[in-house]
This record gives sequence, structure tokens and C-alpha cells, in this order.
Amino acid sequence: VLQRWQRRWLDPAFWTWDVSDELAGVACPVLVIHGAEDPYFSLAHSESIAGSVANGQLHVVPNAAHVPHNEARALFIDLALSFLEYCDP
Repeated sequence: VLQRWQRRWLDPAFWTWDVSDELAGVACPVLVIHGAEDPYFSLAHSESIAGSVANGQLHVVPNAAHVPHNEARALFIDLALSFLEYCDP
């Protein structure tokens, strides 16, 4: 499974994969959590996702990289729970 996953990410055809046009059709609330030190995706990328959906929220996690759900677990849980409360008050 890991090898297939790696091949997909390293495949040059994947580099041009773009779903930005489809994001405009997302009507449900979307929570985007971005690690401030992410070496793989820029903050601009996450800002674009959050700004392209109808109801996007972006939270930047300081001192976290690509896996903020693991690197800042307590903050991630707080953000997720707050978002769920926002979605279903």
C-alpha cells in the first residue's frame, strides 16, 4: 500500500492534478487546518482551499508541520470540536 501511495504522489501526471474548479461546488462547511511549518504545502495553498469553498475556515497551527493532528493533538482536537459545534449548534 505504501509503495502504491508513493508512486501516486511521485507520478508526474499527479503534479498537474487540480480540483480547484470543483471546490466552488462544495456547499458544506469546511475546516482547513494548516501546520505553519508544513514543508510540502504552502499557506497560500490552504488559504486558496478555504477561500474557494462556500463556508471555509482556516486555522494555522504554530510549530506544526505536515501532520498537525499529531504534532499539536490537543489544539487539533479543540479546533475540530469547535468546528463541529459551529456546524451543529
